[in-house]
Amino acid sequence: MGEMAGSAPLNDDLLAHREWLTRLAAALVGDAGAEDVVQDTYEVALAKPPAKPGPLRPWLGGVARNLARMATRGRRRRERREQALPEAAEPPSPEEVVARAELYQRIGALVLELPEPLRSTVLLRYVEGMSAADIARSQGIPGGTVRARLKDALDRIRATLDLERRERSTWVRLLVPLPAALAGGLLVKTKIAIVIVLIAVIVTGTRLAGLWGGGSSSEAPQPAAAPRSPAATTPVATAPASASAASPREQPVIHDDDPRGTLRLEGQVIDERDAPVAGATVAIDSNPPMIVETEADGAFVFEGLIRRDYRLEATADERYAGPARLRLGDKPEPVTLRLRKGGTLEVAVTERATGAPVAGAEVELRSALTWKATTDAQGIARVRGVGAGWAPLAVRAPGFAPNAVMVSTSGAPESAERVAVVLARGAAISGRVIDEAGKPIAGARVVATNASEPLPVVDPRRDGVVTGSD
Repeated sequence: MGEMAGSAPLNDDLLAHREWLTRLAAALVGDAGAEDVVQDTYEVALAKPPAKPGPLRPWLGGVARNLARMATRGRRRRERREQALPEAAEPPSPEEVVARAELYQRIGALVLELPEPLRSTVLLRYVEGMSAADIARSQGIPGGTVRARLKDALDRIRATLDLERRERSTWVRLLVPLPAALAGGLLVKTKIAIVIVLIAVIVTGTRLAGLWGGGSSSEAPQPAAAPRSPAATTPVATAPASASAASPREQPVIHDDDPRGTLRLEGQVIDERDAPVAGATVAIDSNPPMIVETEADGAFVFEGLIRRDYRLEATADERYAGPARLRLGDKPEPVTLRLRKGGTLEVAVTERATGAPVAGAEVELRSALTWKATTDAQGIARVRGVGAGWAPLAVRAPGFAPNAVMVSTSGAPESAERVAVVLARGAAISGRVIDEAGKPIAGARVVATNASEPLPVVDPRRDGVVTGSD
């Protein structure tokens, strides 16, 4: 990373130098103008890279210094002009502020709706803070594959927003004020910061494509998922009291099931001594995931697969194998999964209002496999035999609103890892889903999420309910 030779660097390369470049810009023009210098430097890097190869950081520093000198001269001229100008425009309306906050939340949800391995790659890059090179080393794949996945994921998010918002200019305008907020030293919680980093990357891409205030691109990438039939994308939800329905284009995109393919994947699960393991549970992250059990000789088979990347994992007792990543071609090779002792995740569940432990809460760690446990009298649940990964942890208990968080597990068996989950008292809701003519829609999937959560962790298949015939 860090070499340039006539071709524009990737967003990921630029972000690797962001902290250093921001400090340099702040020293040159002050905190208030630093973000503008950084963004303008990125524009130059992508639009007019140097013809000669060399390290990226010194070149970026030279561009930033030139831009800072021009900004200083421009600021002085502007200050003289602004003395004769009227007062600044009014702040955004409450409706615009709400629309912007909802869009931030939608972007966070789109990240969690990405298919694997795109979702985990984005989370590792922007949540765990790993570089593309670190991700490549940890997964045993080329760095170019990681960067391609990141680009694919961000392109899908942009395309989905284009599909939902009809015109790119409508949602880009809401995101444009973001850099100014960052330059002002906005202090945010970790999850909100994650959304801000992603939004910064998304906005940078649209800005460099000349789309601030313009129309959508002529060749837009495919959205994260194709829209379903009109009956599935245009329902109006009704609920007791004053609950209002979202417009059709605000409905979350839910991925369709994988089409039935013709590929067949065979494999075997063995233990540390190379002996076959019977009765092991094996899962593959198709959509929806497929789960099988091994035969007496440790063999397993998945059928009906398609050409794409998959992730497999297996478990038996407190042992774990995986995650094994493979790209399925026309002639898949057999796969061997070796079980080893897995790690333990201790989940402490407490009540928000009192801090008291919640007994009897159901805990699920969700990957292609699902691990389940129940909290004891001290509010502790122990999920055993887990591997290394980044996965949703969902918690439910009678009388409480469900909660879910993303957790990172090392899979190390030496010591238990711990995570705390807080539940708030909740109540049941009911309602009906109808079409534009007021007729009930059967088979619609309804999912409730926390409107104040910037990155809601929800699985429509597991957390949603399906409407009946009425």
